[in-house]
Amino acid sequence: MDVLRGTAMAALLLWHASSIPSLYSDIPAPDWLMVINSALSPYRMPTLMMLSGMLLHRSLSKPLGEFYLGKIRTLLWPYGVWAVILLAIQGRLDSITRPQDWIPVTYIWFLLFVFLYYCAAPLLKKVPAELVVLTALVLSIVIADRGFISKFVLFSAYFYLGYLINGKRPALHGHIQRAAIPLAVLSVVLLVLVGTENPLVLRAISVTGVLGFIGLCSRWYRPSRPSGVGESVGRSSIVYYLAHFPVMVGVTSALDAFGVQSAGVHIALGLTIAALLCAVLARGQRLPVVRLLFSLPALRSRRDQTSPAQSRSPQGA
Repeated sequence: MDVLRGTAMAALLLWHASSIPSLYSDIPAPDWLMVINSALSPYRMPTLMMLSGMLLHRSLSKPLGEFYLGKIRTLLWPYGVWAVILLAIQGRLDSITRPQDWIPVTYIWFLLFVFLYYCAAPLLKKVPAELVVLTALVLSIVIADRGFISKFVLFSAYFYLGYLINGKRPALHGHIQRAAIPLAVLSVVLLVLVGTENPLVLRAISVTGVLGFIGLCSRWYRPSRPSGVGESVGRSSIVYYLAHFPVMVGVTSALDAFGVQSAGVHIALGLTIAALLCAVLARGQRLPVVRLLFSLPALRSRRDQTSPAQSRSPQGA
């Protein structure tokens, strides 16, 4: 899961590094890079969303109060923090008083979606997950032109599909492993020969591709030194996801101020500086100030407030 999440996050960073100069400084990316980004588009966010859904069953095993407080701490809190940061960078702090400008705030829509899916999950426990996935996929095609709402419905299908294969119907995971190669090949063939213009085909490309990648990784992937970077990014994906965008915007603004108009320079520096600073933040999460950027600390009960000699167990144990 870590290496697959890290790979999807790297694809997202590449997309934003090449699109931010165009959005903020009118510097288009090279055509060949946009072709790569277009090919990765059906897989980037669906992969991250499906992997998030695969963790749902573990969260649902907690008491309801702890479940919701945990999601407020780890999803809604960082959404609010980085929404304010982004609005400040864009000179739109006056939008804080307008709730409609918070839903969603540009690139961090993913965090808000996941939070809302988690909030709905306890209410849908008795509904067959297959029905939720199928209904969301069909509805997303019917309302394909509704912007934010269409996107919300579509990604709920990927989220609950992850829950289906790693929670409700764990036996499906074995079938996906065995069918991993045909699923991945089918996805690539559809992408190359048919394209993504048709909404139904696009969803088929994403679902078969992501399921194929999950099956391939869970069946054959073994940790190694070269893939350690991807695993590290995957473990700290929340840091890379939230912090990279403002950094890239800052790099592009600075280069623009110095009159640099080379797309290659904007992309290379934006990607490199963002990746390095995100790595520093990921390493610095033990510092309370840094940790507050990405999660709200849990309140400790008196029973949990043990003496230092009693609290040397590994974090999370």
